[in-house]
Amino acid sequence: MSASPSTRLVRLQVNGEPVERACEPRTHLGDFLRKDLGLTGTHLSCEHGVCGACTVLVDGTPQRACITFAASCEGSEVVTIEGWGDDPVMAALRHAFHVHHALQCGYCTPGMLCSARDIVLRLPGPDAQRVRHELAGNLCRCTGYVGIVEAIESVLAAKARGELAMPASREAAPISAAPPRMRAVAGTASAAATPGSTTGQFDTADLAPGARASAGAPRATAGAAPSPAADPAGLADWTPIEIGEGGDWTEVEQALTLPVAATAVWSRLQDLPLVARCLPGATIARHAGDRAEGTIDVAFGPIGAAFAMRAELFRDEAARVGRMHAEGTDRLGGTRVKSRLRYEVLADGERASRLVLRLAFRLEGPLAQFSRSGLVVDYVNELSRRFAANLQAVAAGPGMAGAAAPMPHAAAPSLFRLLVLRLRRLFGFA
Repeated sequence: MSASPSTRLVRLQVNGEPVERACEPRTHLGDFLRKDLGLTGTHLSCEHGVCGACTVLVDGTPQRACITFAASCEGSEVVTIEGWGDDPVMAALRHAFHVHHALQCGYCTPGMLCSARDIVLRLPGPDAQRVRHELAGNLCRCTGYVGIVEAIESVLAAKARGELAMPASREAAPISAAPPRMRAVAGTASAAATPGSTTGQFDTADLAPGARASAGAPRATAGAAPSPAADPAGLADWTPIEIGEGGDWTEVEQALTLPVAATAVWSRLQDLPLVARCLPGATIARHAGDRAEGTIDVAFGPIGAAFAMRAELFRDEAARVGRMHAEGTDRLGGTRVKSRLRYEVLADGERASRLVLRLAFRLEGPLAQFSRSGLVVDYVNELSRRFAANLQAVAAGPGMAGAAAPMPHAAAPSLFRLLVLRLRRLFGFA
């Protein structure tokens, strides 16, 4: 089958069968499955990646079919609810959903079962709180989730007792591992480690918590609160931010080239209010030393969230390496976010530098599984690109001391722009 100038030939595996179809690059996987292949078990509801009804597995990872382009799945293996005929895990889940009355209208059930199977593969045993966290992106208007959680827990218990046959080809990934399709490297320079660089795996031990090191200076006590004299913002009762290594973290790495000396870039990165002004949507309400409170407004298509955030900074002045831990809660929807950022400024000659950013973040609550979409990685990459452009502007400005001139916030990337960027990549223009 040949593709016309306005279409693209897509080849992939769907439920174990090779599929070759011509479709427009903007065709969503959900429409491709339902209209082109007649697989109507994948239900479409919100069509914004929020409700989870359209969840399918792409290369073993749950994905929203309504916000995933069919063309982006070229060469991938897609499994829909129709593709689990003799799968022992799905058979156990179907029986458990029946026994525990885990469905009523059934509209969310196909996506719920696909997510449930992924949960059973990854979790070692029953854990109601963890199951609820994992299901945060699959919405059900009927059941109240009690039966759904009980059904998944019963299958997890059978797995722990050795009573459930597990598929040999789909062994559980470590719980701490981020979904492989979510790992992304982007930027204007390579993010690979260079001699003398410390851009390897994120290491929370490279800087002691609460430490602020400089050449020849002793490290501060871990988690120590600032003295009252240095705490005009009233943050003396600060509680250290706990960032664990476990759980599913989405990782994004950027290596950005800046035509500004490394010392100037590093100096600006120590000014928390300035850093906040460089990041679209971020505002600092109060700060003291290396601790701050503020807000970050996020708009992703029709979905908006306003996170009340806390952040604390740890840094090694001699190596020009820093870490930032942050946590926050969306005041309207209740979604919680935690993030850990490692940044390093590398000299690239006397008047240029590279800023290497490694961000890991985790969402809990209504928007949790939304982070699995590749569009979220695109969104974070575009935010970091705009952050670097703003940082370059202020770092290259006249005078390196004192407050920078007021700078209006750059607009956050729109969903339309992200879709255009993704289409350009599909056609090889970016």
